[in-house]
Amino acid sequence: MQKLLQTKPEDAQALIILKEKNPALYELFTYTQATEKEDVSVLEALSKSNNPVIADASNYAKSVLKKKPVDSILYNEMALFQQAYLEIKAGDVKSAKQKLNLIDERSPLFMIASLLKHSTIKAK
Repeated sequence: MQKLLQTKPEDAQALIILKEKNPALYELFTYTQATEKEDVSVLEALSKSNNPVIADASNYAKSVLKKKPVDSILYNEMALFQQAYLEIKAGDVKSAKQKLNLIDERSPLFMIASLLKHSTIKAK
């Protein structure tokens, strides 16, 4: 079944079997397909999943596709970075810097956040 879905991800019969035999894997597969296709309606449905990882990741992906800021348990720092970027674009540099300051120094995003913060400095 795995190889069948890899070659024919739209195979309805294989999807039914996967959903019946392994609902968690079915949701993960559906999430992967929805993000690849940028299918906001499927991501919206998955954001209501009982699986907190699938629900949070789906909500985050949906919000990114809609270009809206989002609070995310799993993607909190990425969400802060995105919100800061949108605020800079909107001209609210002070609020953007406050959000960027919330990104931990040990985070993989810290260096990029520092660069974004630096880009808001205006030369005199």
